[in-house]
Amino acid sequence: YPFSFLVETPVLNDRIGTDDIVAFFDNGTLSAFKDLFSEEQTSGSVTVFSRVVGNRSLTFELSESRIKDSETGSTWNKVGVAVDGELKGTQLASIVHANHFWFAWAVFKPETQIRDSADDLSA
Repeated sequence: YPFSFLVETPVLNDRIGTDDIVAFFDNGTLSAFKDLFSEEQTSGSVTVFSRVVGNRSLTFELSESRIKDSETGSTWNKVGVAVDGELKGTQLASIVHANHFWFAWAVFKPETQIRDSADDLSA
């Protein structure tokens, strides 16, 4: 998922193979690299989790600057913990992922699928 897409879709529900996942994007993360054309030194970061809790797959959405699941109305933080609602205290299972420089990743994994529109998502 390119960060340019995640800026527009900061809470992203998807399915990769048979795994239901959710990605939470934060566009204000400090970066070690400064933008050459401005004083901006923030970039994005993303966390990725399984959407499955118990025996059901949750659907997440951004509502009034809060992440909520549609099924229980619980409120979640960006590290995958329910902070309020029916599922308070529940931790989503992390999905191993990485934020790579695309030019380096593409050399070693040219078959990588880029999902950069709602049409590409499986959720």
